[in-house]
Amino acid sequence: MRTFIITAFIFLLSLQGMGQIKRIDKFSHQLLYFTKLTNEDFFNQSEYIFEGKVLSTKSYWKGRLITKDYNPFSLFTTIKVNDYDTILISSLIKVTNVLKGSEIKVSDTIEMLQRTPKIYKKCGEHLKNLYKIAVYFACSSNGGITNQKAIEPLLNRKYAALYYSGSPKEYNFKLYGLKDLYFKTKADFYEYALQFDGITVPKIKREIPHENYYVHQARFTDFMNKQYALVEKAKANKKRMRIKTNRNLTLSIKNQKISSDENKNYIEFDMYAQANSNDTYYSNAITRITFNPLIFGVNLASYGKITLTKGKAFDKETYTVNTYDVSPTVVNIGLNESDSLSSRNRTKLSPTPQILFHVKIEMLSNAEDGYLNIAFTQMDFTDDFSCYSLSADGDTENLIPYNKTTFIHPPDFFSKNAHKNYSNPALDSFMRTQYLLREKAIENQKRMKENKR
Repeated sequence: MRTFIITAFIFLLSLQGMGQIKRIDKFSHQLLYFTKLTNEDFFNQSEYIFEGKVLSTKSYWKGRLITKDYNPFSLFTTIKVNDYDTILISSLIKVTNVLKGSEIKVSDTIEMLQRTPKIYKKCGEHLKNLYKIAVYFACSSNGGITNQKAIEPLLNRKYAALYYSGSPKEYNFKLYGLKDLYFKTKADFYEYALQFDGITVPKIKREIPHENYYVHQARFTDFMNKQYALVEKAKANKKRMRIKTNRNLTLSIKNQKISSDENKNYIEFDMYAQANSNDTYYSNAITRITFNPLIFGVNLASYGKITLTKGKAFDKETYTVNTYDVSPTVVNIGLNESDSLSSRNRTKLSPTPQILFHVKIEMLSNAEDGYLNIAFTQMDFTDDFSCYSLSADGDTENLIPYNKTTFIHPPDFFSKNAHKNYSNPALDSFMRTQYLLREKAIENQKRMKENKR
């Protein structure tokens, strides 16, 4: 009994000690899940911080290369392997940028070693499973497999690095990782890193926005402030007037087509509106759509690449159209009542769809073949801004919010617009992967429906 108590006491002390560990120098299995590092620890404790591209990855067990023909961890092997036997993973990485550590230089090839117990193989710690290019945090290591300089990650976990999102910076570049660190641009990351000792960063030129960008953003902010005020007043009106009837609005995108004009190609479509009753006069709604930047580029509104034209029934002084960039690949489009009118003449909605406005978007001159990916987005947010009046000429002080707004996506549209001078393999690969995943999902849905029958 006394021996048991002493053993238990020693075990508890060992757990307490592991909970206080701040750095891993040897990646034994007992420490993998007990080590906790802050983002500051990664920058301060790393001997090397660098950007690199994984060239190759190989795994070893007891000094022998694991191959298809020799895999001691296979279900069919006769070799006895302990769950805690170590797999040594050796990855050759080409250094593309150095932030810390004078012993490594740009263009060097270094060897990153990971010692991973077999029991944690399912964790996916192999660098080859991560993005090819990343920012790594590492320390020196002994016993490399190759003749290259050997290092080990400061922490042998997937999140212990910073990864590129897959889209190049001209398409809303992102860098993310560690513990909830997120940077919109590489310049933002460099500014963050410079607060730590021993960090050097290269000079990087910030992308200068379109000359109309700041004016555009100011107008968008003013527009949304007015929208918030309008909808709050409308909600108060609904409560004051004790309206119980559920009046709903449906917005849908239809009639997609490709058009050409003066050596430019466009996608055109109509935005339709309909109500579930015959007693509402349309006043206000905003929609936000996303699109394929390979086809259209980015910041469509501030670059003047999108044009809205009022539908026939709404082509009157009462209404005005608007386009604003919410983000590089999301645009806010809508038809709203004009400000400061002495009189109004609203259009009555019915269950029969009417064209609210027509949309025309210019395509890139070097656009790649592909799906347009035009679809509604942020619908839970924009749903709140749909309002109506119970009269054609009533004051805007008496507007009422629709109970619900339904957004009907268009069928995806494929554009064959290839130009041989297009070259962007990184983004092309990323977007094509998205298309393939989407097509696979559609096939699976069809198969599930057939199986239910």
